[in-house]
Amino acid sequence: MAMETADVGGLPHELTSRKIIMGTRNSHPGMPSHPHRGVHDGVPRRPGGQAFPPIEGECAKGFEGGGRPLLGPGSAAPIEGGTF
Repeated sequence: MAMETADVGGLPHELTSRKIIMGTRNSHPGMPSHPHRGVHDGVPRRPGGQAFPPIEGECAKGFEGGGRPLLGPGSAAPIEGGTF
């Protein structure tokens, strides 16, 4: 199996919608691209855990039960499965 690489820093500038970067049985990280401020993404609930690490810019994530952290490059929001 050949190894594929992804330019994670440049990929958001090329995308117009969500793209699955890697798809395996246990992991399928996707990269949404929101070039304009205030765009909302209807991410469906997942049974497994998730993490949201912004590559560039800022992202405010609102969670049920309160809390709205502002995430930037170098930070991440780990979320337990089924809670988001």
